[in-house]
Amino acid sequence: MKRTLFFILLLVLFKGFSQDSKFTVGLNHPIPFDHNFINDFYNGVIDTEFNYKAYKNSVLSLGLALNVGVLKSDDSVIEFNIKSYVIQPKIFVEFNVLKFNPYLRLGYSSMIFKTKGRDDKIGGHYGVAMSFNNTQSGLNINPGLKYNIYNGFFVQAQYDYILLEVEKPIVNSRYNGAVHIIKIGLGVNI
Repeated sequence: MKRTLFFILLLVLFKGFSQDSKFTVGLNHPIPFDHNFINDFYNGVIDTEFNYKAYKNSVLSLGLALNVGVLKSDDSVIEFNIKSYVIQPKIFVEFNVLKFNPYLRLGYSSMIFKTKGRDDKIGGHYGVAMSFNNTQSGLNINPGLKYNIYNGFFVQAQYDYILLEVEKPIVNSRYNGAVHIIKIGLGVNI
């Protein structure tokens, strides 16, 4: 909660010092869904986004975007603490329709899985510490909608479809390769 309040305060400060900038910053809550391994075993923690509008007119904007997020394994099935760091560079087109800004982003996503844990079954009473790292990547399609609230501040909802390139020994299936995440958040034009 403290981090969220700090981020909101930081956005207000940025907005106070900015002129007519081409940058936007956002903070989102990622929510995995559908029948896939991410939805079954992970919860969304946070997603931050940074956008740069390289071209802008009264109808549309074109630019570059970067989302960086964190998903954390739940304790239902997985005994180890697994975090997935999601890095998503993208290009985008955003349309200006009154207070609404629908957009489409295309890019490439990397999901970096970092596993840490201790197994008491191996190594007796103290267990054995284990650490595994794995990266899965693939195409990312990201439609979304912003609603401008007041003076550069906006709320948004977006959908991430990530098609991971599944590598052996993981079975190539829709369950292991198709990731669906809804992100709901707020941001500011700075």
